[in-house]
Amino acid sequence: MLTVYSMIDWIIAHSHYFLLLMIFAALKQEIARGFTGRPSLVANTSSILAVAGPFWGSLPVYIHWWVLIGVPVCIIAFLSYVTEISLPTEFYSITWILYNSAFAAVFILLAG
Repeated sequence: MLTVYSMIDWIIAHSHYFLLLMIFAALKQEIARGFTGRPSLVANTSSILAVAGPFWGSLPVYIHWWVLIGVPVCIIAFLSYVTEISLPTEFYSITWILYNSAFAAVFILLAG
């Protein structure tokens, strides 16, 4: 029998699919604009962190650094979006290389 608890358990067990849907929507905008926007950066970096958490001990050191550098990127992108302060072009260029939605989606697919 389908209960609220079984639905919640299913959603939690398959949460990486919901993250992927969000990231693919962001990827469409990135391709159209040519850069990763601040909301996409927040979604990508927080999704990467959420997916990496359970596997942290088995991940290589370079992935640890990639995930950990994403935390301040997420905070900066979030705060600049909320306060409506624009960031330098270099920020968008660097973060597009490291945290674009395609990389985030591949990481989630491989980890999930």
